[in-house]
Amino acid sequence: MNFGSEHKLESERKDRLAAELGLDPRQVAVWFQNRRARWKNKKLEQEYSNLKKIHDSVVHDKCCLESEVLKLKEQLSNAEMKIQRLTERVECVSSNSPSSSMSMEAVMDPPFLGEFGVVEEYDDVFYVPDDNNPYINNGMEWMNLYM
Repeated sequence: MNFGSEHKLESERKDRLAAELGLDPRQVAVWFQNRRARWKNKKLEQEYSNLKKIHDSVVHDKCCLESEVLKLKEQLSNAEMKIQRLTERVECVSSNSPSSSMSMEAVMDPPFLGEFGVVEEYDDVFYVPDDNNPYINNGMEWMNLYM
């Protein structure tokens, strides 16, 4: 109980405890010294445990971030390949029909769609964006409702 209130032992306190317990003052001093060493070791073990938990959490977060980076790199690669295919397609269209009325700007930028996705001059044409649908090339196709 004395150790719980104070970890250091002063000579007056040591003498008083030795007299109360019927021990030599040197034995009381050694007991306090051993108890302090065990207390420090336990404190170090607790600090180590806390630091290990923090370290494990940081390692887990790092692994999650590395996984996310790999996914993003894959998305970037897919986007770059898609851009390359679109660029080749535009170059092919412009080289095959130089006198065509469709210009490069028309291929790259679809016309403005009205508020509800309807081309204002044509009531039967809708723009259908769908990047996830494998049946729609390059995510942009014009569909005629009456087809």
